[in-house]
Amino acid sequence: MNQSVFKPNQTKTELAEQMLLAALDQGMMPDWVLGDSVYGESSHLRKHLEDRQQPYVLGITGKHYAWVGHVQKKARALAKELLKSAEWETLSSGAGTKGARLYQWCVIPINGCEPEGWQHSLLFRKPVASVDLDEVVIFRCCAPAHKSSLRGLVEASGQRWAIETCFEEAKDMLGMDQYEVRNWNSWYRHMTLVMLAQTFLALTRARHEKKQMILG
Repeated sequence: MNQSVFKPNQTKTELAEQMLLAALDQGMMPDWVLGDSVYGESSHLRKHLEDRQQPYVLGITGKHYAWVGHVQKKARALAKELLKSAEWETLSSGAGTKGARLYQWCVIPINGCEPEGWQHSLLFRKPVASVDLDEVVIFRCCAPAHKSSLRGLVEASGQRWAIETCFEEAKDMLGMDQYEVRNWNSWYRHMTLVMLAQTFLALTRARHEKKQMILG
């Protein structure tokens, strides 16, 4: 990433938006853009992604407003209604260290200015059998209609776990967050070395696991 992307006193969302758009401008074509509510609450970021026809699943807060038909409602109010009336489906968002990460999910279409053939949706996730409103996690989604099924959105949202795991490993094992630098070049060098080390370790582990499977 070029240093010119960064400007003084930018928010986390503004920095992420510039980095993401720069990557898309360079030809990167991800299946999905994923993020938590820090990014999902940015209508500016969502608009940029929709203009580029880039599918996304972004977290939002319960205070987020969405139009459902002719009525505008808070996401938290919709979640409360769904806890009382909807049939939630139990699905895995991917494999974890202790097996499948099972949650209960529900999705509803919402209004939006999406491209033709696309769909705006709110995706709701909660622990299995829970009826606690505070445990409901909400995502705002925009994607082509054929990718906007409940199962498709659940699979997309689950891809964030791999990213979170990578960050956790990089911090715990490689000191990704243990630097004391004040300029961009020093920070960039540190991050690059950490990511190279993590890539080497991941490849080494994958080769070892493949060898064990062959021997087994």
